[in-house]
Amino acid sequence: QASREQIISTPPEWQTLHSNSPDIPLFRIKNLAFRKENGLEIPMFVRKEDALASYARLQEAKKQENPSIEFTQPEIQVSSVSEMATLFASGGFEGRAIEFFPSMTAIEEAGKMLK
Repeated sequence: QASREQIISTPPEWQTLHSNSPDIPLFRIKNLAFRKENGLEIPMFVRKEDALASYARLQEAKKQENPSIEFTQPEIQVSSVSEMATLFASGGFEGRAIEFFPSMTAIEEAGKMLK
C-alpha cells in the first residue's frame, strides 16, 4: 500500500481515481529514458522526489557536455502499479522497456540487510 507521502505527491485526479484502492503511484518524467544495449529503458519511480532528482542529474550531465543547453521544467506523469500490471499483461513493447526504481531509502535498507 502507498505511503501518505506518496499519495500526497500525486495530482488530485490520481487521488480521486484511486481513492478506493490500495494502489501505489509510480512517477515518470515525460521523455526521460535511458539507453540500453537493446533499446530504451523507461524509468518509473516510487517517489516523485527520486524522479525529479534523476532528471536533474541528467540535465546537469547534459549541461556539462553543452553549456548552452537550457534547463527545462519536467512534465511528471503518474501511473500506478495496477496500471503497469495491466500493461505487462497486454504484452506491449512499452511494458518490456519499463524499469522500476525504488526509493533511495529502500536501496540503503536493502544494502544493510546484505551486509
